[in-house]
Amino acid sequence: MANSPSGAESLARELGEDGAEAIRVLRAALLRVKTSSAAGESAPVSARELRLVALEAGVPFVGFGFIDNSGMIVFGDAIDQTLGVVLGVSTLASAALGNMVSDILGIGLGGIVAHAASKLGLPTATLTLEQTLSRPVRRARTIGCTIGVIIGCTLGMFPLLILDDGKAERLKRQKRLDELFVKAVKYIANDVLDAESATLFVVDWEKQELWTRASKELSKDVRIPLSNGLAGKCAKTASQILVEDVYRDPDFNPAVDRSLRLKTRSVLCQPVLDRDGKVLGVLEVVNKRGGKGATFTEQDARVLAALASHVSVALDEVKRSGGWLESAESNNPLLDALKAHKHNYVRFHTDSSSKAE
Repeated sequence: MANSPSGAESLARELGEDGAEAIRVLRAALLRVKTSSAAGESAPVSARELRLVALEAGVPFVGFGFIDNSGMIVFGDAIDQTLGVVLGVSTLASAALGNMVSDILGIGLGGIVAHAASKLGLPTATLTLEQTLSRPVRRARTIGCTIGVIIGCTLGMFPLLILDDGKAERLKRQKRLDELFVKAVKYIANDVLDAESATLFVVDWEKQELWTRASKELSKDVRIPLSNGLAGKCAKTASQILVEDVYRDPDFNPAVDRSLRLKTRSVLCQPVLDRDGKVLGVLEVVNKRGGKGATFTEQDARVLAALASHVSVALDEVKRSGGWLESAESNNPLLDALKAHKHNYVRFHTDSSSKAE
């Protein structure tokens, strides 16, 4: 410490009035530093001094890199899961916003990091003014800062070990899935089959559950075991189910009514199959309109079976590659397909009736 002005001053303050001899030595050291600088001495800087320069410069940047990278990851992920889902902001845009917040945080904590680094008591290089401004010293300082940033940024990646990096993408996919199917399912219930409600259940074979949000009555996810209810039976048997009075059917589960906030009378269930014949989901249409005794007909069953093929294509694409999510930003291709199917179906039966007459 006695070989540098700052170290000498710090030591002198610590010694106080009782360190007269030490103060004399410090004064002599300061005089030597001043004399060598005034004489224009520019002795070569040793390798040890260059290492100390790099260490002194690099240590604070370990902290800066750590704050910058960890902050960008944490804030970027938080933005991606909130604004990214609600406003449709891309993951890259969320990362850019997270980096901006992290940089602002780094500016605010820069002084604290530098002060903490100075308190570590690391050895410092003893250099003249000319040596400090020399090219080898500047290069050593740059190398130290670079290595410090690399170490800090590497350590700052630790949030990746604990964050769910796929959660935001799942939330975005779920939001788009909701947008895609809610209107289509309402269209099936209201405009095609004249029913009070319709629900699309998606099968989770791993958990042996049916889950849904695609219903106007629901504000959160509903999960139903595959072993319960008519929809579960439809999924397991991969066959259509038509029940005129559900409370007389032993497979009906009243708990489903409570979950979906319904009073079910009649039910029409149609499995939704993928290209390989595996059940992806179940379309459940509830309560045919037209009074207490109104029930679904065989024609309703045929129409729902035909519509399920369109739902299958959309749901299969979403599950496999997300293609519908990317192509359906401004429209609803599933709803368009269902409307076209209904139009062709009505026109076909009208033409058939005219020919029969």
